[in-house]
Amino acid sequence: MKKTSRILSILFSEVIALTCLWPGSTVMAQGVAAPLDKNDPEIRAVLAEIESDIEKGRQEKKIAGRYVIIDTNAVRTLTFSEFDVSIVNQKLVVTVPELLPGSVVYMKETPLAPYRQNVFYVDGGSFYGNRMTFESNQDGSMILKCRNHVFKRQP
Repeated sequence: MKKTSRILSILFSEVIALTCLWPGSTVMAQGVAAPLDKNDPEIRAVLAEIESDIEKGRQEKKIAGRYVIIDTNAVRTLTFSEFDVSIVNQKLVVTVPELLPGSVVYMKETPLAPYRQNVFYVDGGSFYGNRMTFESNQDGSMILKCRNHVFKRQP
């Protein structure tokens, strides 16, 4: 939102300048209405932020999905076998969709806070502060690592 308002403020300032010159000469108006200069530091910074947000969105879409634990023997200890990673309100969130009876785990649309590329901190719920790492597996599928457990993304 901030990026959009900065670009709009630049555009509006040009429109205001044109309005002030109206009905002045066409030559003066053309001098003020020059196209946006992509070499301008502010515009470059806004464009870089937009490109970064686009890349982040691609990464999040690649990460989103249902992850099932590889070591099924750990299910009794964890009291669940799956994580559901999705995008809600343009934020990456994690949910534990099914729990074993007696489980005290709570993770419903819990935000994932970015730490570094493909590494996130759980920002709430029963796993608050734990790291979740997303990697490409040898077979090309995505895996999620959390608390020494490995979960594989389902197709």
